[in-house]
Amino acid sequence: MASGFRRGGHDATELRLGSERRSYLAFAYLAYAFRQQQARDHFGSPNLIARLNLPNMRHARSERLAVYAEAVRGLLEVDIYAHLSEEERMIYQQEHAPEAAAISGFAERFLRQGEAIGEARGEARGEARGEARLLRQLLTKRFGEPSESIHQRLETADAETLALWFDRALEARALEDIFCD
Repeated sequence: MASGFRRGGHDATELRLGSERRSYLAFAYLAYAFRQQQARDHFGSPNLIARLNLPNMRHARSERLAVYAEAVRGLLEVDIYAHLSEEERMIYQQEHAPEAAAISGFAERFLRQGEAIGEARGEARGEARGEARLLRQLLTKRFGEPSESIHQRLETADAETLALWFDRALEARALEDIFCD
């Protein structure tokens, strides 16, 4: 089995080597348009080729780290397919020390990045929850208990939107003036 990855161009399904009159080597292959796929649709895929090609798929710039992390997870899962015994793993580490060290360092760096991303997300969620609680208190004090739909909007809003609504709530004459978007 052979895999080739290319960007752009036409969707050829055959490669022939030789002259115009005679081919001495020919390959037929499946073409797959990674660029037409949404990367998020393939997160966690059991297809290793799809996982390793996540960066070649469509994704928002804001998702680059998540796409990269998921592709790395796919790379690290190569181990699952190998079915090495503990003894074989030890031999591998001895005979292929540079590769083993590289993947260990890679995995360690990947784990640190994952922890940092998780911490940042947790902090952002905590900040948003705190801002939502304060805004809910302000709304209740100024306009009475907010409706369930407003509670829902407060719970799902990001920190930037909550800050905008808070500023509006300070001078608004009615709830409608706050949630006018």
